[in-house]
Amino acid sequence: MHISTIPLVASLVVLCVSCDPKNRFPHGSKREGGLVRDESDKPYYADFWQRLLAEYPNPKEAIRQADAYFDSLPYAQRTPHRDKVRVDFLRGFFSGFVCPEGRIEGGPHDEHWHGFQAGQAYRRANPTKLNETMEGFGYTATEAEGRWTVGFESSLFRPFGTNSGQEWWLSGLNPTAFDFAKDTKIPDDGISILIIGFLSPKGEFGHLGSYDHEFYATTISIMKDG
Repeated sequence: MHISTIPLVASLVVLCVSCDPKNRFPHGSKREGGLVRDESDKPYYADFWQRLLAEYPNPKEAIRQADAYFDSLPYAQRTPHRDKVRVDFLRGFFSGFVCPEGRIEGGPHDEHWHGFQAGQAYRRANPTKLNETMEGFGYTATEAEGRWTVGFESSLFRPFGTNSGQEWWLSGLNPTAFDFAKDTKIPDDGISILIIGFLSPKGEFGHLGSYDHEFYATTISIMKDG
């Protein structure tokens, strides 16, 4: 028995075209590279990456460096979608910026890796750009008092006052942020602390994404009634 595959092929062509309803480009996207590593590099993903980038905070300097990295790659070694590289580079840039002493173990030296290195280098070279860069990534300069408990895969800060009831994942924005705890035994019910730093927009953060916000602290101190 012979089964024709023509109807199946035709349906796939229709599907690909429908993903670009404006038919802006004959193949679904403006091809800026020839590397197709997975489905997300296919032409009909152009709008997806454009929307994702629009939703992700993107400081001008980070975008500039992402574009410089993309443009440095030979055509055959880069995805057709510039915005895909921008998104992954931005994520890496932010991770490196907030962790200037860290490093990525293993993995490919891809756009995320290069973004991480760029973020670290930019943080070290531009210490006065801390506020501007954090705000560019959607974080707000904040000072808060609350109760902090720490344990295995947990760094829980429960703020007092108007934000009471929320749970924040607390991280340090510099290597000395948690020095106050080196010689302090943290009881199971936590200690009261004052934190100064940057608060994320509402989302899913920390272990298993179970925290309302993420807070990067530049300064943490124990309150007198702690």
